[in-house]
Amino acid sequence: MRLSVAIARALCAHVKRHGLEPDALLALAGVRADLLADPIALVSADDFQRVVAAAYVVTGDPALGLRVGAEAPMGMLHVVGHLLASAETLRDAFGWFRRFLPLIAPEDRYELLDGEHEALFRFEPAAIDPQVRRFQVEATLTYTIRVANTLLVDPNPPTEVTFAYARPAHADVYAAVLGCAVRFDADHHAIRFPRFALDSALPLADRGLGDALRGRAEHLLAVRAAERDAEVALPARVMGILRRSPRLDEIALDDVARELRTTPRTLRRHLAHHGRGFAALLDDVRRERACTELAVPSTMVKQLAEQLGFSEPTALHRAFKRWTGQTIGAFRRRAQLAP
Repeated sequence: MRLSVAIARALCAHVKRHGLEPDALLALAGVRADLLADPIALVSADDFQRVVAAAYVVTGDPALGLRVGAEAPMGMLHVVGHLLASAETLRDAFGWFRRFLPLIAPEDRYELLDGEHEALFRFEPAAIDPQVRRFQVEATLTYTIRVANTLLVDPNPPTEVTFAYARPAHADVYAAVLGCAVRFDADHHAIRFPRFALDSALPLADRGLGDALRGRAEHLLAVRAAERDAEVALPARVMGILRRSPRLDEIALDDVARELRTTPRTLRRHLAHHGRGFAALLDDVRRERACTELAVPSTMVKQLAEQLGFSEPTALHRAFKRWTGQTIGAFRRRAQLAP
């Protein structure tokens, strides 16, 4: 899971009002100091979870998500936020939000259900951690209501906001912040509001600005797609570097990260995302090279074991049996008999 750094920025801005600078919060969370540097970057699930946990500790506020959503500026979502503000109707704004959701929260899900008299905005975060899920839900729904009321000529509170978790001890805060009826233990996290609001003209509508901002958002979407494609190919790129290395006993994850112009931590995280850690990829390349080299009669097992990074020949023998289901001796005999 990844989220827009803009959400982390809004969280840090809120915590700053409690007297803690963003850098201090990041240090407390144990994440890198430059996390907030790129306004259109995505934050990893691990980093975001750490920052959220630290923010709850610092503020001591169980309603942190509500507070952040209520205070976040219209432009919190960078170009997407400004684009929403230029929409002609809320329906248009919802449509643009859905189109450019990959720039904000690629794995989250939301839908707009258009009924006869009411409309329903439903949100489902991708986060696994319960604390992060609650923060996301509360911040997202509160921010959505705030944006809608800012854009409408005659803002009206929603009919109801529902949460798919049990009623908390601080439940009275929800109605006070959201300004409407609140229900817990519901089937979905959602905002229910009058249908006519969807097609009401918005006073800040600016078609020319909207077209320009959509162009910028489309460009960022294309860049993000290219980055995603590159990530998909990452395990293959790592294996390519390992295959080119003359000695596998002299190459480490740090070396590969340097060649890919990333950090070891980032590389390790991205590989884990694909379910293929560095050790597993190295094992695959060792197997490939062992099979190729051992097919040559003159290859010495002891020297090959050293080149592949095994502490002793017996370790290579065990690994080869695990890889192929046969001993090195049996493999070499079959290789010699092959045409």
